[in-house]
Amino acid sequence: MKKICIFVATLLIGMSAFAGEAWKNHVGFGWKVPTGITVSGVNDNKDWNLKMPVQTGIDFSYTGVHMKSGFSVRGFMDYNLSTSNLASMNPKDTDLIGFNYTSALGAGWAPVRNNNFLLSFYGMLGFDMSIFPETYSDSAEGNTQNSITVTYGYGALFLGANATFIWTPTGKRFSIFGSATASYNLPGIILYNKEDVASARNRSTTDNLSDYWYVSGSFKVIPTIGVSWRF
Repeated sequence: MKKICIFVATLLIGMSAFAGEAWKNHVGFGWKVPTGITVSGVNDNKDWNLKMPVQTGIDFSYTGVHMKSGFSVRGFMDYNLSTSNLASMNPKDTDLIGFNYTSALGAGWAPVRNNNFLLSFYGMLGFDMSIFPETYSDSAEGNTQNSITVTYGYGALFLGANATFIWTPTGKRFSIFGSATASYNLPGIILYNKEDVASARNRSTTDNLSDYWYVSGSFKVIPTIGVSWRF
């Protein structure tokens, strides 16, 4: 992943240098508007849904456009909190809250492009990942104290289409943007891991249980709003 990011950054810098003043850059910071997703799978021969009804957080984005041809590229990274329908063991009457990371890169065309307005459309390829960890204690027989860590992880590639609108009121540097990606998460995977550490006087034992299962594809909408700097 690091090598891919370095390659993309080098490519964008090269394109910008080659295009000269005709190439404009917008570096953005914003808010991922709350939306959710549900994926379905089979566990122990039973249908099972992982619901993540609210995912929201901060957004970092880049938009570059060639002002003469209209060719444009866009990339974003979202770091979100995510709710779920995964039952917490401590306390037992709540659902787990975890972390979601979404990133995508795409290329497209900007039919509207001038000093004040940019309207562009892209095809996107990205990755969607969520992690839900929890650690709790459980007292066992024989004065043994168990520390249990349970982690659920979800991951999938996605294909999508993005529309981005950038308004630069002064026609110079500061801009306001809105962006929305309609995507289809390809069939992915859920990983499950349980680590049970039993501690007693003068001894400690660890048991690990891991499992995984495949889940179906699902549609997801990723809307963001924020501010950007043009150069």
